[in-house]
Amino acid sequence: MPTTMMFIYLITGSIFAVFVITWALRTRQFDDQERARFLALRDLSPDELSNPPPRRITPSVAFMFVAVLVAVIAFARLFYTLATVG
Repeated sequence: MPTTMMFIYLITGSIFAVFVITWALRTRQFDDQERARFLALRDLSPDELSNPPPRRITPSVAFMFVAVLVAVIAFARLFYTLATVG
């Protein structure tokens, strides 16, 4: 029963993701990317533009890395458990 619910959840999520991406492509949500590329530079002074600070990993990127790592470990453990039980 839990495995069936997991597969239903994964399939439903995948169908929803395909629907959202299809909607975004049809309504041209990704067309204005050239303008978005420069929005981060809009409020910088000429001195800041000529001498950029060193790059750091932002907290959101670090959080996403940890979340993906935890998900990969959880899936590996799930598949290992399913392989050893069945």
